[in-house]
Amino acid sequence: MQPKTRVILAVAGSFIVCVYGLFRLVTEIPFESVPILPIVFAVTGFIGIIGNLAQWRKLKNG
Repeated sequence: MQPKTRVILAVAGSFIVCVYGLFRLVTEIPFESVPILPIVFAVTGFIGIIGNLAQWRKLKNG
C-alpha cells in the first residue's frame, strides 16, 4: 500500500471515530451518567485527523 493511500484511509478512519463520538455525545442523556467514552472517541478522532492531515501535507510537499 502506498503511503498516500494509507494516510487518506487514516484520515477517513479518524473522521469516522470523531463523528461517532460526537454523535454519541449529542444523543446521550447527560444526566444519567458521565459520557466518558464518547468524549474519548471525539477527542482521539480529532487528534487523529489533525495528525494525519499534517502527515498528508508532508507527503504532498515532499
